Amino acid sequence: MSLAQVAASLSAVLLDIAGLRAQIAANAKAVAGRTETLVALTQGSRHPSVEQAIRNGAATLERLREADQQAAGAVAAIVEYGRAIGIDLPAPAQPGPSSPPPGPRRSDPEPSVESAPSDAIAAIGRRLPVRAGARDRTTGMFAGELVVSGEDPATIADLRPLPGGGWPDSVISHVESHVAARMRRQNLREGEVVLNNITCGNRGFDADWPATCERYIRDLLPAGSRLTVWATPDGGATWWTRTYRGTGERIKK
Repeated sequence: MSLAQVAASLSAVLLDIAGLRAQIAANAKAVAGRTETLVALTQGSRHPSVEQAIRNGAATLERLREADQQAAGAVAAIVEYGRAIGIDLPAPAQPGPSSPPPGPRRSDPEPSVESAPSDAIAAIGRRLPVRAGARDRTTGMFAGELVVSGEDPATIADLRPLPGGGWPDSVISHVESHVAARMRRQNLREGEVVLNNITCGNRGFDADWPATCERYIRDLLPAGSRLTVWATPDGGATWWTRTYRGTGERIKK
């Protein structure tokens, strides 16, 4: 098989994966909409069946998110293989939401953009481990301390639960949520964290996902505080940043 034929075949595979990711995005958007409708209709209910349905919706979205990340990893691997054998394979555009996320949003965070960090932030990003795959934990650096993603009940111990009860896994496990908990406990007004991942809301379809930490983080931060997230998934080659201003709405009084 000639190099041109290999290039054509690999391009076809990339297009197929792009189609699959578009289907995942559409399914995620549908599940997100139904879940948010259920939350709105049952607001305040603690009935076990309602809580189970909401948890199932969040779990479904988490699985779809993982599937999209795996597909994105396959795209990156194919593009890298093409580069290794002398073929330039531009990756298909990453699928995104076709319409704004459902549900009210009181105040959006400052836009997440590719941006150049300070020298100090860049140095931290270079020291963080590069994640080997989508299932690897996220590692962050906050106030000189390494923070690793993973479920931690202490993250939500001082929070009021969402309508329907409980919290999605993202709030319990994401580094941003762990940092928000530290800011609450230490009564910090300003915070800056560096992650070896991409900022929430920029990972494909998660802008439509009702359970991402990006949807809740403002309410978990002390009122009037500010948290800036710097994120690099590739050891400092690419940077994303997003700033959240706290409302404190979910903090127990």
